[in-house]
Amino acid sequence: MPNSRKKSLFENPFSIPTEEKSLISVGSFSEKKLPDNNIKILIWNVYKGKDPRWAQEFKEIIRGHDLVLLQEAVSDHQMPKIWRESFATYAWNMAASFHLNPQLATGVVIGARAESYDLKFIRTKSRELFVLTPKIALLSQFKIQGRADRLLVVNTHSLNFTTTQLFIKSIEEKIRQIEAHKGPLIFAGDFNTWNTRRWILLVQMLSQINLTPVEFSNDNRFFKLDHIFVRGVRVHSTEILHGFKGSDHVPLEVCLSFE
Repeated sequence: MPNSRKKSLFENPFSIPTEEKSLISVGSFSEKKLPDNNIKILIWNVYKGKDPRWAQEFKEIIRGHDLVLLQEAVSDHQMPKIWRESFATYAWNMAASFHLNPQLATGVVIGARAESYDLKFIRTKSRELFVLTPKIALLSQFKIQGRADRLLVVNTHSLNFTTTQLFIKSIEEKIRQIEAHKGPLIFAGDFNTWNTRRWILLVQMLSQINLTPVEFSNDNRFFKLDHIFVRGVRVHSTEILHGFKGSDHVPLEVCLSFE
């Protein structure tokens, strides 16, 4: 009895899925390509859907968006059901950072009405302090109407409780995977830039591949953790959707066209 109790105290409460089980797809796309202008994008860390207001707010906020980038999504009984039933014209692709149990994964999601190509993920080699979990990014390419090149979308949830050096290393891992892309590029998500040093380093590193941060005029967030960086696009409008309370992060909305 003492031995079994000791084992339960020290075994990992999570597991890292194999490569083939790290990508999860729900639903199916309804368009072959993205439109070439007025693309509406939503970025939202959904806090694993813990807040009871989340489900209704999600149904209200998603409609009309071409791309939906979620962090801290979960493959529970609720989220995939909403994706499948309420947003049947979207394909929802999830990269699982880790599994809390064999049926419950958490990670980042890209939802899109257009078909995804070349899906891949980058799981951080480093782990969060104390909890020892990794973070993950999902990469997806999309065809654009009237264009030969493709849009690359990177949805990331960056390391939080770790040293600045490991934070830098994790961003460099992603840069190596995307720097060869020649077309338009969107790099967005929860970067966990909770201090000025992290933010400055992030901007400097991404400027090396000509990515620039999108500015939000109504940005009175106390901690500015979520961002969108772009290349090869024109930003028409931005908004922080302060009225939604179903998460500990506020959603970001951007409307853009391609250069």
